Amino acid sequence: MVAKSFIERELARARLDWTPIEEPASSARMVLASFVSIVGALAANAGLVGIATTGFPSIKHYSHFRFIDYGSLTVLGVVGACVAWLVVSRISSSPRWFFVRLTIVVTVVLLLPDLWLIEGHQPVRAVLTLMAMHITMALLTYNILVRAAPVRARAYANEEEPESTLAMVSTASVTQVRADTPSARFDAGFGPRTWLAMTVAVGIEFAVGLGELFFVPFSRPNGYLPGEGEAISLVHALVGGFLGIGATAIVLLAKRDDRLARIGSIGGFIGVVIGATGGAICYYQSLRLLGLGLMFVGASVAFFAYLTPLIGN
Repeated sequence: MVAKSFIERELARARLDWTPIEEPASSARMVLASFVSIVGALAANAGLVGIATTGFPSIKHYSHFRFIDYGSLTVLGVVGACVAWLVVSRISSSPRWFFVRLTIVVTVVLLLPDLWLIEGHQPVRAVLTLMAMHITMALLTYNILVRAAPVRARAYANEEEPESTLAMVSTASVTQVRADTPSARFDAGFGPRTWLAMTVAVGIEFAVGLGELFFVPFSRPNGYLPGEGEAISLVHALVGGFLGIGATAIVLLAKRDDRLARIGSIGGFIGVVIGATGGAICYYQSLRLLGLGLMFVGASVAFFAYLTPLIGN
């Protein structure tokens, strides 16, 4: 009984309660969203491969850049995501809440083999392109599915709605009352634009970091400013500095905000700190690979942390 009670609590916490309030998308919408996701992911990944191989001809013949290789894996990944969205919408009362977290977990797991490729001395630029392909595919597929094939309001045979729906309405009313208090109005200053701005800033920082890896020699001697690519290194540092200021301000001012805002602010701050630590130890050539790994992890943590308040409600 104790084990069953514990399992039930954990499932409820994960929103896997098998009491969907809304209906899954229609079959036609799912087919259309799946088709658009597959085509979009294939086009995006082909574009990334084209950009990488054009900019760096040395990786043009990298084995994983063959269309049959990454194309088949892309199709399998997108189909798996579509099936997951259909299943989640049938077993969760908050399907979008659960699906975004599932997407994050799966994406992080799929990035682990890429890190192993770097450890196995595969071309760093080629592997970074593979990582960018995984992240792009996840972001593209998630957004297409939840927007092109959203869950629908359930049609009831009578006027009464399920108890869970009434509970949600009650909770929303309480939340609205609390939002009217002076302290809540002060802390609620971080609206969607703030989280979107921080998410975009992290994305820009990540993109500039990728550019620095492409244009600055990895095996350069100890030092922060290399002999080649000084401009992009300075831009990377400048964007990182502004991002650090923003992350610090948000984590201090959002301490009384709602739960999702606290998760976003604290998680984003931690991610920025991890990334800054990685950037600092990149000074030493012997620790540069570790520093790159920390910067990648930090950017990923910060990106998804700032994304949480934006799409979690």
